[in-house]
Amino acid sequence: MPVRPLDDAVILEASRWFARLHAEQASEDDRQAWARWHTADPSHQRAWQLVEDVRAQFERVPRVVAGHALDAAGRARRRALGQLLAVLGVGTAGMLAWRQLPWGGWLAGYRTRVGERRDVALPDGSALSLNTASAVDVEFSSTRRLLKLHAGEVLIRTGADAAASTHRPFVVATRHGEVLALGTRFTVRTEADYGEVSVLEKAVKVQPAGGIAPLIVPAGYHARFTVHGAEAPQPNNVSVASWQYGSIIAVDMPLGGLVAELSRYRHGYLGCHPSIAALKVSGAFPIDDTDRAMDALVQAFPVRVVQRTRLWVTLEPR
Repeated sequence: MPVRPLDDAVILEASRWFARLHAEQASEDDRQAWARWHTADPSHQRAWQLVEDVRAQFERVPRVVAGHALDAAGRARRRALGQLLAVLGVGTAGMLAWRQLPWGGWLAGYRTRVGERRDVALPDGSALSLNTASAVDVEFSSTRRLLKLHAGEVLIRTGADAAASTHRPFVVATRHGEVLALGTRFTVRTEADYGEVSVLEKAVKVQPAGGIAPLIVPAGYHARFTVHGAEAPQPNNVSVASWQYGSIIAVDMPLGGLVAELSRYRHGYLGCHPSIAALKVSGAFPIDDTDRAMDALVQAFPVRVVQRTRLWVTLEPR
């Protein structure tokens, strides 16, 4: 008999128990009351397991976010509850806390929501395409053209800047370093732990923020970089910038990697069971309808979709 998805009310109750047990003033009476609640109904046990799964998932989340959300010792009960509810997708936010824009992103000149893409024409003749959950500021001066990428990913086609009397370099700044365009078309993506540039035409120069020697990345290659340095360029894969056309193109891509990419385009949590994460998959998977992408995976591969709540979905072995 199939197991019914958990109601939000039960998840909310489990979340409140989480906050209560991790508050500074938690007592033995609290722990005994939780034990009675936990054993009273199978749905309580499933909801609590979901809470524990969230805790485990935070081990993969950037430390600065995970610490704020789960290091509840010494914090107010209300803060612990609010963070967990954001992660579980219960309440008005409806998305994982670590996938929200950073504060600078909310005030950015151009931004996109989760699952949204946007094209922007710049006054110098350059063009931007913002991927899902992205935020960028554009600051042009008499000496340079600067894009500040606060979150997400952009595809950039630089213009000739014919209106300027002198050449103005085109720079994309991230928290990890700067990317200088050398008359080119390229993507820049920023994550909590690294930045990544993929070059489609000509070349770019990557300058890590820590002052390490710059790196030239030519057309057909990509490179990750941090404050402390840049990795050697590697050949681009076929999926580079395919999001611009509404798909992720996969050729022998590990299923876990594909699921991670698809998760960027939907609210909530989309995960993959470790036992099938290495399964190689190929195809074109739509990002505007990730449910349809998962249906395609179910039809072509020995996997199934398990929905614990409307915002908590995993792919598991069939």
